[in-house]
Amino acid sequence: MTVPSTQARLTLVGAFDRFAATVTPADQRLFSDTKLKDVRDAAIQIERQLRARRTQRNMARLDPFLRGVEHYSKVVEVLCNGTPYLSWVWAPVKLMLMVTVDSIGAFETLINAYGKIADMMPRLDRLANALVDDLNFQNVLALLYSDIIEFHRRAYKFVRRKSWAIFFSSMWSGFESRFDSILERMAYHSELINNEAIAADISSAVRHHQEEKEKWAQQERDALAAKLRTVLSWLQTSDYLPADTLRHHLQDCSPDSCNWFVQHDKTQLWLSDSSKNPLVWLHGKPGAGKSIICASLVQHVEATNVDVFYYFCTFTAHSSGQTSRLLQSLVSQITQKHHHFAAYIHDVYLKAHPLPTKVALLKLLSELIQGLDSVRLIVDGIDEWDARDQKDLLKDLSQMVSTDRSSHICKILIASRDTLDISRILRKKDRAAAIIALGDSTESLAISDSITRFVDKRMSDIPDLLSDLDPDASITSHIKRSLLEKSQGMFLWVRVVLDLLDTVYSPEELSAVVDDLPSDLETLYGRILDRLCNVPGAHSHGGVPRIISLICFAQRPLHKQELLHALSVPAWGEGNDMQSVPISSILDHCKPFVEELPDSSLILVHFSVKEFFLAGRSPHIVPAIRAELDLASVCAVMLTHGLRLLRPGEDSADLVAIGSGAYRLLPYALSFWIHHCILFAAGGGQCAVDHPLPRHLTRLYYQHEQISGGFKDGESNASPTEPQGKQQDDQLKHFANLPIYALMKAVLHIKRLVSQHECEDDAESFAVKNDQTLFSKLGADFEKAVVYLLSKDEVAGIPQAKLRAFQKSYASAAFRCRFLSCTEALVGFASQQLRDQHEKMHFQRVYCKVASCQYNRVGFVTKNALRLHTRTYHSKAIQIPIPPALRRTSPTTVPKQSSGQQQLQRAPTPEGATQRQGGSPPPPRLNFDPSLAPPGMPPQFYQRIPQNPMMRPPSSHPGANFGQQLTPQQIEAMRNGAQMPNGWRGPPQPGMMSVNRPAGGPRGQNPHGQQLMGKNEPPFGTDEPWVPSNPAGRKNKAFPNGNF
Repeated sequence: MTVPSTQARLTLVGAFDRFAATVTPADQRLFSDTKLKDVRDAAIQIERQLRARRTQRNMARLDPFLRGVEHYSKVVEVLCNGTPYLSWVWAPVKLMLMVTVDSIGAFETLINAYGKIADMMPRLDRLANALVDDLNFQNVLALLYSDIIEFHRRAYKFVRRKSWAIFFSSMWSGFESRFDSILERMAYHSELINNEAIAADISSAVRHHQEEKEKWAQQERDALAAKLRTVLSWLQTSDYLPADTLRHHLQDCSPDSCNWFVQHDKTQLWLSDSSKNPLVWLHGKPGAGKSIICASLVQHVEATNVDVFYYFCTFTAHSSGQTSRLLQSLVSQITQKHHHFAAYIHDVYLKAHPLPTKVALLKLLSELIQGLDSVRLIVDGIDEWDARDQKDLLKDLSQMVSTDRSSHICKILIASRDTLDISRILRKKDRAAAIIALGDSTESLAISDSITRFVDKRMSDIPDLLSDLDPDASITSHIKRSLLEKSQGMFLWVRVVLDLLDTVYSPEELSAVVDDLPSDLETLYGRILDRLCNVPGAHSHGGVPRIISLICFAQRPLHKQELLHALSVPAWGEGNDMQSVPISSILDHCKPFVEELPDSSLILVHFSVKEFFLAGRSPHIVPAIRAELDLASVCAVMLTHGLRLLRPGEDSADLVAIGSGAYRLLPYALSFWIHHCILFAAGGGQCAVDHPLPRHLTRLYYQHEQISGGFKDGESNASPTEPQGKQQDDQLKHFANLPIYALMKAVLHIKRLVSQHECEDDAESFAVKNDQTLFSKLGADFEKAVVYLLSKDEVAGIPQAKLRAFQKSYASAAFRCRFLSCTEALVGFASQQLRDQHEKMHFQRVYCKVASCQYNRVGFVTKNALRLHTRTYHSKAIQIPIPPALRRTSPTTVPKQSSGQQQLQRAPTPEGATQRQGGSPPPPRLNFDPSLAPPGMPPQFYQRIPQNPMMRPPSSHPGANFGQQLTPQQIEAMRNGAQMPNGWRGPPQPGMMSVNRPAGGPRGQNPHGQQLMGKNEPPFGTDEPWVPSNPAGRKNKAFPNGNF
């Protein structure tokens, strides 16, 4: 009796268990009950079904695989006694065919794959009886079982995924390299068996199998990781990380304070996979804690292992493209959680969409959601967006809602204020949302409990202050009761009031903090602003109103150091010289209204604060036009000082100044100085020469002229075209009477040129070269200095503490995108590698189709470069090197043949190949073996090619490359007319074209119609006398001059 090999049995168990772990219980029962005859019957039935649908496929291609499996089952049966392993070799085939029959592409792919597996299987019908008792033979049989089962496992995962038909092609493309590895392993194992090399080779088969398995697994992981990085760079979400925002909101959330919302009946229905409550609308007044509730809900859903993806809308985001940014964020979250989607996005979307458009993102997000079982989307704060963006987003999201369990579940929660536009959409009868209102009396008890928890948590963080001012805790109890009564369900109101406790220094003030403050936000903001403006020393550098106005009207969040340097410029453009930079504690006066982000940027604590300051109802609030004047003046003064960095001979001093932080605001000024000037003028600001802003702009102009004088004899900054455009003239019309007008036009012009210019390198060098002004050079030199300082541990003249502070302030945004029209140019990246990955997305690259090639990930800029690469490295056709002189464009009209000649259909011919017209001398001997003729060349064609040394194989050229075979690179260089090392050194041989001889179109003419050679000269590339195909005086219709 045959004793099964222990090692072989372990191999079978491992392969089977791994496959079984991915199979549903129902399919496991199906596999165990399926016999080989059932697979054959199913194939016949499917063939009849396809014939009835007029999509018949040759199912006989499965027969070699089924016969091979039949022979294999008889041999491996000894290893599978008492186990369900055997039927799993053939049973998945039936399921795969039945599932994919409605997707012909996938069906064909699987049929072809089974055919390739059959080709690799050994002839077990001959060797089984002789080797069945050999333990090494059993080990190899087990490895074959593992290979077949591994293919079934991968194919099963493909067809059992949600919306598998959409993703099958990209998934199979990523699997092809692994499939090739499986086939190679099977061929290796089959060779061991067929050669009966059991004693010497089978001992290493297991090790070889494991090494190959690990090798390809690592290659798959590396390829997927590379595609994931590329996809995330394409999505351009580096400036907004939802996880950071979620963490920020959870910090303000007290433990269990939001449990009431999670346990709400409507929320529970939304969390379940039932058809009820697919769309929930949570609304409440500003500051009611909607963001904190959403953050807590996200945390709860993530703990239940349900796919939840979220987005917190913010008023600090870019004003345009907000919907696209939300879609980018959601797609990015899905891809980072489910990495296998990266291959599909990379192969299908990146190559078709160089930039992530809204239409593409909507389609992609819908497809990704369909590929998941159950999804929850949470979007908070859409009321902070423009009305049009609100309508577009709600319309798009409502179309993604799904409660079809047979397909996928997608439920959405929207959190916002109860505005008219949002209410009209979410209360429509056809798709009315389930509403949870934070202001309802039914929720008041739960909200009060949450506020109590919040107050206890915040007050516990300041125990020393309270113990000194209120030893018996009587005032503290009164504050808690008053906060709860006056908050009216607004967490923000409570938060702002509690922030004021830091400025209380007596028990009376502590008691009055709550009693004297109003209960509505707008009045509260006004009362706090009045109080802050009356604090001694609060008016320094423009005071709290100026600081708030700079934050409100800046085009992006300002870094703390940028804001401090802006304050060093005299307020409202009233002075020319910069003052000393204030210390950071000056910003503490604004604390109730302002918060600092992890990257040290300063933003308003809530969009209601911005609404309050934009409304301008308080006398302390800076009007918008005055704020724009301030920002424009700050930018102009900063640029005037920044141009000093271009003075020659002061590099070390400039480096010290930059490292000390003196030019921290320069990048912002370079990006937005014209923008703020235009907004100031458009708002009715005075642009006469005797007003503050024109004075600053005039000083900037003369400083620029003075510095640029040193470059007139050096680098040229002349733009290839003159600045022009009606839109530019309209924007700058208010500055037409100022000297700065020409510079402003030139800056807008170079920005437009850079946005239209397609360059493989960064756009920075193009801008520096073609900018008529010095601003592009100033920005480039400043960034180089910053990068240099970031790489140094010490710099002469800069104290270590200042250098470390400088490096810390630039840690997250030192490398800006060098394409001026890109939004990332305003934010920056933490490393050059991240910036380089992002900048590649500005080009629509084409990629090699071979999965194992590195250019499948890197790609090419042009299709011609891809074609050359494919022809050189991946083409299996025989390449015949033909010199450029023999190339020409074949005419589409074929002249009539003289009687007795064979009439040939003109077919596509290889490069440079020519045919004689009319009569010709007897065909000369062949130049190459007819078996090596290019595909599609008729025999009559290569029989008519005359003797030509340049048409022979490269190694047969006399003296060419010392008789060595030319490399593909050398052949391509010959085609491009380059002279190669070891190339032909002697005089031209008969039939070889002279180097100095011109090449043209039709024989004897160049493209301009000039005669190049006489009518009786032999054609290029022949060593035979020329015999005209047309007698003298007879014209050929296709070639009236008698020249071919």
